[in-house]
Amino acid sequence: MRQYDFQFLSLPETGTFFEIMQQEKIEARFVGGCVRDAILGRCTKDYDIAVNSPIDRFANIMNEYNISYSDKWIKYGALKVLVDKVEFDVVALRRDVDCSGRDCSVESISSFEEDSKRRDFTINALYASANGEIFDYNDGLKDLKNREVIFVGDPEKRIVEDNVRILRYYRFCSRMNDHSARYSDIMKKHARLVQNIPKDRIRKELLEIINNAEIVNLMYSDKTLQMLTSSTVDIDSFNGIVSANASYSERLRALFPRDQSLLRLAYY
Repeated sequence: MRQYDFQFLSLPETGTFFEIMQQEKIEARFVGGCVRDAILGRCTKDYDIAVNSPIDRFANIMNEYNISYSDKWIKYGALKVLVDKVEFDVVALRRDVDCSGRDCSVESISSFEEDSKRRDFTINALYASANGEIFDYNDGLKDLKNREVIFVGDPEKRIVEDNVRILRYYRFCSRMNDHSARYSDIMKKHARLVQNIPKDRIRKELLEIINNAEIVNLMYSDKTLQMLTSSTVDIDSFNGIVSANASYSERLRALFPRDQSLLRLAYY
């Protein structure tokens, strides 16, 4: 396995965390966006760590070491842990069960490889150990090198399991400049599912998509944009202002001129 020199591995807080994990005989690996972005040479302060421990046991260990955490997402097998001044989003290895499209129950597992199968895209299913060793179970490194956004497993099944993955797909296409439209038939078939996504989550995803005109136009072609609103989508007005370095708010107003609920997102 190739090893990388990840800056977050040299943080004193990382050392403290992994020392505790070693003492408690828990294997921990960084996973997801922080690994992906570090390989791309991008800075990040969002640190996700996967642990092969049930989340209740992990929480008890944090209590024993007087480490503070938030258990807001504990039902999903996740805790937000604060080591000194650094936050780690710690997730137990898990399997999704009873997914409804907007919510999902999880159960604890012990296999990192099986855990990788529940992640959305291959480029987000990369794990890094404390010594910088990469674990890639889904050819994520290859797809990252090629700037390709590829679903882990059956793409149709994955977006039906979690409807937010539709917008996440376009967001990562925007970040990777992947204009392949490889999943357009599936997106058109299930475009209506974006209507299940809360407005605040739509805002979060649109913030990272709206400045990539090619991806916005892909969403329009896939009928996804039209399903975000019951009003007009004016793609011509949008395309007319993008070359003028229009702001996020201006682009949003051009695209959804009559949808006040979406326009309010421009001022958040």
